[in-house]
Amino acid sequence: MDSFEDQFAQFHEQAMQACNLSDFGPDDYVEPMKLALADYDRHSVLNDVGHGVIQGSVVGMLVARLLAEEGFKRYPDFANAPIRRPLIIIGQLRSGTTALLQLLSKDPHNQWLPPWLGSAPMPRPPRDSWESNPWYQAVTQGIDTINKLCPVFEETHVIRADQPDECRFALQQSFWSPTIPSTTSAPNYARWCLDADARGAFQRYHRLLGLIGGDAPQRWLLKDPCHLWALDALIDTFPDACIVYIHRQPELALASAANMIFEFRQMLGAQPRETVGREQIAMWARAQARAEQVRERYDDGRRFCDVRNEDLQRDPIGTAELIYRHFDLPVSDDTCRAWQAHVASGQRAGRTPHPLAIGDFGVASTQVREWLGPYHDRYESLK
Repeated sequence: MDSFEDQFAQFHEQAMQACNLSDFGPDDYVEPMKLALADYDRHSVLNDVGHGVIQGSVVGMLVARLLAEEGFKRYPDFANAPIRRPLIIIGQLRSGTTALLQLLSKDPHNQWLPPWLGSAPMPRPPRDSWESNPWYQAVTQGIDTINKLCPVFEETHVIRADQPDECRFALQQSFWSPTIPSTTSAPNYARWCLDADARGAFQRYHRLLGLIGGDAPQRWLLKDPCHLWALDALIDTFPDACIVYIHRQPELALASAANMIFEFRQMLGAQPRETVGREQIAMWARAQARAEQVRERYDDGRRFCDVRNEDLQRDPIGTAELIYRHFDLPVSDDTCRAWQAHVASGQRAGRTPHPLAIGDFGVASTQVREWLGPYHDRYESLK
C-alpha cells in the first residue's frame, strides 16, 4: 500500500475526477496537507478501514475546494457578501455546544450550516430539492457509513447531513482543522495547527458562508469547538461576532471528549485508551488555555456571553433568552414558540453511555489544571 505522502498527486486526481473540475485555488493548503499526510504515515495506527476513511476524508476536502472555487467564480457577489453580527457558539468538546446549537437553530431568524453544504459548498438550494441532489446523497451516505462502523460515535454526537452542525465541514478544506489530529495521531500537525496563523482559513470560510447563504436575510448561527484553537482568527474575520461561550466542568468535558475520540479511533485502528486520552486531553486543554489568552486581549464585556452547560440543561429557554438579551437581539413570538416546541420534543444532541473520569486516561487533575492555565480560574468564577 502506498504511503499517504506518495498519494498526494493521486488524491488530487481522484478529487478532479469526482467533480470534473481542476482549479483548487490558492496553494496555501499544500504545505499543511503534506504535513498531515507525513504524520499519518509516521504516527497513525490504522487498519484497512482506517486507511479508507482517511483517504476518503482527504479526497473529500479537495473536492470541497474544487466546488468552492467553481462557486466563487460563478457567484462572486455571493462569495463577497457581508456576514453581519453572526451568532457563534464556542466551547470545549462535549461542553454542550451541539445542544445549544440545536436549540438556537429553531429560531426562524437564524440560518445555519448543514454538513452537506459545508462539504459541497454551493448557493443553498431550496430545501425540498436536497434529497435529489447528488452531493447531498453522497454526504448522507458517508455519514451513514461512519455511523454503522462506529455506533457509539453516533450516540455521542448525532450528525445528519441536513441538520445544523459544525463549521469544520467547511473550514477543513483549507487543511487547517483540529479534527485532523483528532481523527488519528498527527502530533506535528497538531502543534502546527495550534500555533499557525489561521486567518487564511477563516477568510476562506467567510467567503464560503457568503456563497452558501447568498442574499438570505437571516442571521448566521455557527458553532465549533475548533474555534478555541484560533479565536484570534475568528474575531479578526468576524469582528462584530456575538460569541456564546458555553462552559462545562473542564475535567468532565475533557474526559468525555477523550472517550468519544478513543471510541472513534478503535474503528480506524486500535490504540490504548490511555495513549489516546492523554494525547487528546493535553491537546484540547492547551487549545482552551490559548483561547483564554486571546480572550483577554479582545474581551470588551459585550463580545462574549458566558453560559453554563448546567444552566442550559436546567432551563434551556431561559438560557437562550439570556443570550439574546446580552446581544440585544429581538425574541419574536415565533422564536419563543419554536424554542418551546424543541424543548417539549425531548430531542437531545447526543449522550455519553459510560462517562469516564480523567484518571481513567492516566491523567492527573493537577496536570489538567496546568494545561488549562487561567481558564480553570474562569470556570470556577462562573459557578
